[in-house]
Amino acid sequence: MGVAHMLRSQFRNAQSYLAKKQKSAQENKDFDIQEDMEVLGQVLNRTLNVEAHAHNYEDMLTAIRIKEEFGIRLHIVHGTEAFKIIDQLRKHNIAITFSPQLSVASKKENRFKTLRSAAMMAKAGLLFAISTDHPVYPIDLLLIDAALSMREGLSLQQTLESITINAAKILGLENCIGSIEVGKDADLVLWKDHPILHTQAKVERVLINGEWIYTGQKSHGQFESYVRSFE
Repeated sequence: MGVAHMLRSQFRNAQSYLAKKQKSAQENKDFDIQEDMEVLGQVLNRTLNVEAHAHNYEDMLTAIRIKEEFGIRLHIVHGTEAFKIIDQLRKHNIAITFSPQLSVASKKENRFKTLRSAAMMAKAGLLFAISTDHPVYPIDLLLIDAALSMREGLSLQQTLESITINAAKILGLENCIGSIEVGKDADLVLWKDHPILHTQAKVERVLINGEWIYTGQKSHGQFESYVRSFE
């Protein structure tokens, strides 16, 4: 309750700040810029997305109420108990980033943790992504996290999308990353086998900004320069 009160108070302060700023501009008067209010102003103007970290479904519902009250963009990270409020998530179009999948129920908020959550979201037609919560759990485990969710009900395509295009959509970056399409960033990894189906699959080539920086045993350009900087 204390956190919710603080959030509402700060958003109301930001609303007042924006109104005063607009009035000053209209009257051609000087105005003292406050950096924190400027950031919250971007949230209220929906140019910034709010990322709410919550495990408990009640905390998620509180975040949704604040979203509706102030008209902000919201997505929820962790979402341990998201499966309990599927209808509310669908009603308010809330995306979830499940992370980390490999964690244990180490605290009260995690006691209902299940790897089936992602499949439940997919069945409900909701947008979701999978993350390792790096650096809490290394990003190297992302493919394993995704594979575990596939084992519990996701299709292969849904699993792949959960760590590519879905994540891009949640961040509002789907026009430049997340899938292989003309006009998007040319950042690609080519694997010998499907990396979700084969945990021992090896990377054969890496392309960044349209430039091959790794081809099998040979490194090129930026990657080679980066490695040499540590020698």
